[in-house]
Amino acid sequence: MCGMCCRLSMTILPEEAWNEDIEQMLVLKGKQYVDTIQEQRRYVSPGVCPHLDLITNKCMIQGHKPQFCKDYPKGLIDILPGCGYEA
Repeated sequence: MCGMCCRLSMTILPEEAWNEDIEQMLVLKGKQYVDTIQEQRRYVSPGVCPHLDLITNKCMIQGHKPQFCKDYPKGLIDILPGCGYEA
């Protein structure tokens, strides 16, 4: 368990909503463009989840974590860059 998905803040932007002003705003907020998957531009920035135990890389609210976390890596996004997840 690498915890990579809990160490990044991700913004997903539908391709049709993208424009240079939005890109500039995201970059100013520290986001970095990663890629475009399924017509969605992905931007990430460092941002550790407050529920991640930094020593064990385990979720401290495992039984109560949000649905997004339970579904990862399924759903709107694919595997994050650097993720150690193996199907």
